[in-house]
Amino acid sequence: MIDLADATGAQNRATTSQRRRDFIQSLRELPGCVVSERSYTRGDHVRGTVINGSVHVQIVRSGMLSASATMQDGRRQIMCFLLPGDVVCPFELAETECRAEALTDSETFDVTLPLNGPERPAVMSLLFELSHKQLEKTLGHVVRLGRFSGAERICAFLLDLAHRSGQANHETARLTLPMSREDIADHLGLNTETVSRIISRIKRDGLVTFHSPTEVEIPSLRDLAAQVPMRGLQVQ
Repeated sequence: MIDLADATGAQNRATTSQRRRDFIQSLRELPGCVVSERSYTRGDHVRGTVINGSVHVQIVRSGMLSASATMQDGRRQIMCFLLPGDVVCPFELAETECRAEALTDSETFDVTLPLNGPERPAVMSLLFELSHKQLEKTLGHVVRLGRFSGAERICAFLLDLAHRSGQANHETARLTLPMSREDIADHLGLNTETVSRIISRIKRDGLVTFHSPTEVEIPSLRDLAAQVPMRGLQVQ
């Protein structure tokens, strides 16, 4: 007998994977665009740059990366966790160290896009689309940081990972969390102790089950989504 939840989850993962393949293929067909592959081990730094009239970015093929900014006094903000299909774009902030780091053994598509010549309009259109998607994610994160409680931030964070990773079906999800509690705290604007306390509470409430420090199951996406006030993160 086929389990409907497993079948639905597999379909979601297949759809996500197909969109990723279609996007990479569209890049390969863009005149002047060069696509190669690169591997990173946990802890390696990954960074896009602008070189000789071209923009150089990485698209995550497998694994997970974090993009962060560290201030001169050591305080750090992890702006996002990058999953397969996400783009590592060049970024700079005054008086901060900005970098992307592999949280697991990871692979990326290494993409060089020409900024000059007849391909420029197509490249600029693509970069605008990528920037717009990143801006939408950033604005959503700003709302969560500014108006969500600590528990709401963590519930929204887990829901977001479940849906972006393709591991969610209509009812449940299983996730791997390779980041540390400190990483989660630096992403959500909390301290490590608060993150640990809230995770313990939502475990007691039955909203999540940890099978190991990094393997988590969400038994009911709907129940977890009920903890999040933002409609865009509700399970449909």
